[in-house]
Amino acid sequence: MKILIAGASGFIGKALFDHLIDQGHDVLILSRSKNDRGVYWNPEKKVLDLKQIEGVEVVISLNGTNVAKKRWNKAFKHELLSSRVRSSTFLAQSVASLKKPPKLFIQASGAGFYGKCFRPVDENSPPGDLYLSKICSLWEHSVETLPLETRKVFLRFGMVLGKNGGALQRTLPIFKLGLGAVMGKGKNMISWITIDDVIGSIDHIIKHKEISGPVNMTSPYPVTSKKFYKTLAKTLSRPCFLSIPSIFIELIFGQMGKELLDTSSNVYPQKLLTYGYTFIYPDINKAFNHLLEKES
Repeated sequence: MKILIAGASGFIGKALFDHLIDQGHDVLILSRSKNDRGVYWNPEKKVLDLKQIEGVEVVISLNGTNVAKKRWNKAFKHELLSSRVRSSTFLAQSVASLKKPPKLFIQASGAGFYGKCFRPVDENSPPGDLYLSKICSLWEHSVETLPLETRKVFLRFGMVLGKNGGALQRTLPIFKLGLGAVMGKGKNMISWITIDDVIGSIDHIIKHKEISGPVNMTSPYPVTSKKFYKTLAKTLSRPCFLSIPSIFIELIFGQMGKELLDTSSNVYPQKLLTYGYTFIYPDINKAFNHLLEKES
């Protein structure tokens, strides 16, 4: 199968590229560098040679500036939005104009779509009122120019855990020093998923034509932030006695801290389970044991 990936240099993109190559697929990547491998493109200037991507059957769009890259200000919030919507809009318009549009277009999104939620939500739940909710809604609507016959899937990612990137990579150094802390009161929910299940889920979506629309990319067992951080510390054989009150999280990190670190995300992967996906690591204890087996 001929598959095109935008955002292949990121944490998820790299793992997905390696997996698809191992599966024997013909994988093309979009690159913003003319000297890099792959097909050159520039979404800002709307540059993409369509001849180089003719015949692609699946397009996977994972573009977007890291939301936790730095404290949010007005300029960075605009970058978060435009880096997602602008590139996705251009990519969707481009592949829609191919002689034979792709059968499947997979678009990244986020569990932030639902805003702050303590009670379980699924793919039928309405959007929240956070800035991240606005980003996710516009991000998903950016591919509306795709033809009706193209199956569209929106991956609403929870916190993705992996050895080589994501939230865990940024958190580990602090916890290894024994300085780990619980964010807020510890009652907020964290919806998470391992990179193994991200790749497994995408593979499942590609193979199952009945799956379309939003898909929650989260473990079926979200945990409180207290359990999450305490389990991480225990797996590393380190203490976790500290806690950072919500007021300090917002003072230090601003809106980013409020929407990412001190929020509550209780997101259930109803669609994946309905269509037969079996999670590899649904339990947070087994997930950390798998991911940190060489770290303790």
